[in-house]
Amino acid sequence: MKVKISFWLLLIQIMVKFSVFGQMDTSTFNFKHISANDGLSQSYITAILQDHQGFMWFGTMDGLNRYDGYEFKIYKYDELNTKSISSNHITTIYETKDSVLWIGTSDGVLNKFERGSEWFQRFQVVNPEKDDKSINVMYEAVDQRTWIGTGSGLFIFDQSESNFEKFEFIENDELPPEASNISDIIGDSAGNLFIGTRFWFSGLFYIDLKHGDTFHFSDPAESFTWNYGTVNDLFLGPDDQLLIATNKGIVELNWDGDQSIENPSFLGNTKKYLGEEYVSSPDVLLLDKNMGMWIGTFDYSGLIYLEKPYENMQLVDVQKGTDGRFHSIAVTSLYEDNSGILWAGTNGSGLYKSIPSGKNFAHITES
Repeated sequence: MKVKISFWLLLIQIMVKFSVFGQMDTSTFNFKHISANDGLSQSYITAILQDHQGFMWFGTMDGLNRYDGYEFKIYKYDELNTKSISSNHITTIYETKDSVLWIGTSDGVLNKFERGSEWFQRFQVVNPEKDDKSINVMYEAVDQRTWIGTGSGLFIFDQSESNFEKFEFIENDELPPEASNISDIIGDSAGNLFIGTRFWFSGLFYIDLKHGDTFHFSDPAESFTWNYGTVNDLFLGPDDQLLIATNKGIVELNWDGDQSIENPSFLGNTKKYLGEEYVSSPDVLLLDKNMGMWIGTFDYSGLIYLEKPYENMQLVDVQKGTDGRFHSIAVTSLYEDNSGILWAGTNGSGLYKSIPSGKNFAHITES
């Protein structure tokens, strides 16, 4: 058995990108402007979630926003109220299987939202003395253990006892403490975990919870991206197909339990459009209900869409207007809600709401 990896070089620097993607059909995507005055607290979107009641939640660098489809309600830190959210800088939003809403913030605190009273209970996860205290990701495994990925390592959260235990998953003494800066956590069908890290040399880890083993994906031959790439986002598709957004492109990994790595290969016609020397960084990715792939980039390369079998890329102009120019954005988050609507959060340009069936976008910015 082997780990079969296909390396998809999907992205290029802006000037080269425009000349290449300009040959592709982007007319299938039509956009409309909804409002620039809908009450969003800030235009830098850090996290998106739809809860079990249907509310949309948006994290920003200046407050938490709840959206009912008509208006926003904003929650902010109040130094005189210990039951307010601990910080205005929201880093992650997660709802557990028992319908409890949790909000992670940059101060290392996990905030439990009490829906009835609309106040927050604070849990300090990361030592306040740490340089990077950010709560980056929360994940509830099939065994009901809750995992917290932070800028300073991995923690197990015991909700019944309200305590946190640090989980040491890095066994390589040559990696510095910064290697434990976790970007994402996702579990496979067996209940084991993939851990993505933001440090340049640490990359991806796999934790076999049943046997207590940790495997670090690295390649001594240095022919693969793990040795010099960060993991920005993880997405688990059908049959445990793991999609990994790295600073070198997107990797497909079909994991079947072994620890070997095949040489990377191009998927479909991607080599026709892209060259390794021009790759820029995909920050977030999503497979929608129709198995369409959405890729958001943080370096203003914009939003990219690939329809299965992922051979032809479309550069999506979410701000398409009448001036005939392409309007590039920095995408920070992607989310598909229960009705199939895609939400794209950006760095300073607010939210974009799409209806995939009609491929229409709506623009929401701060008031």
